[in-house]
Amino acid sequence: MPKNFFALPTAYNGRTTSLVVSGTPVTRPYGLFAEKDDPSNISFKPESKMDFELEVGVWLSRPVPRGQRLDIAQAKNHILGLTLLNDWSARSIQGFEMLPLGPFNSKSTATTVSPWIVPIEALEAVKCKRHTEQVPPPPSHLVQWVIEDTFDVELSAKLIRDGRIYTLCESNLNVLHWAPAQQLVHLASAGAGLFTGDVFGTGTISSDRINADNEKIGLGCLFERDGDEIRLEGWCKDRRSGEILFGFGDCSGTIVPCLEG
Repeated sequence: MPKNFFALPTAYNGRTTSLVVSGTPVTRPYGLFAEKDDPSNISFKPESKMDFELEVGVWLSRPVPRGQRLDIAQAKNHILGLTLLNDWSARSIQGFEMLPLGPFNSKSTATTVSPWIVPIEALEAVKCKRHTEQVPPPPSHLVQWVIEDTFDVELSAKLIRDGRIYTLCESNLNVLHWAPAQQLVHLASAGAGLFTGDVFGTGTISSDRINADNEKIGLGCLFERDGDEIRLEGWCKDRRSGEILFGFGDCSGTIVPCLEG
């Protein structure tokens, strides 16, 4: 893991043309990348390693004026609510783009979101402490003084292939090293400003879960093939009864072959 992962929330900017609602097909992209058996041979062809990424989308209700930063104690007042978010990745293209400047076309094919926003007021019922300790401590502008600084949101990713449903991943928002409020504050820290209606993704929410067959079931990103449908699901439960309080709706997309020409 890069050293900066534990020092700040790493991220990259997207664009609104990539944002699509659940159910929108995802076209496999063309891109530039090196051939595995000959790194000097750069090809422009369809991505072979298209993958999903299990994330949560954080939607903003209040702007942060350009040139200003955001106090972490006020971060919650700027969050409208959360959705499920699948930030599809073209891994071969991304691997070629990463050095020295980072992802570009590899992250621009599609970002799928679930069809409604669960408001921050509803999420107050499932506030919780993160399951990971922040070591080393975060920089001063990202230090949260509240114990319950994230939310207990159960998450899963399912694959629908040839009429059968497979569970690919199970996780929870509270396993993230960086809580949504910290990510928002860091996003605003450069002074670029934020608008009402802006959205950012939390990054892949993998976990260390093991299923009944002793298989790792917490990996929040895997390669898929044409015709595969990926469906993300999320829900919040009552801490005492275990009953589901509310869900996030489906966040689904089917990979379709790239366009020729």
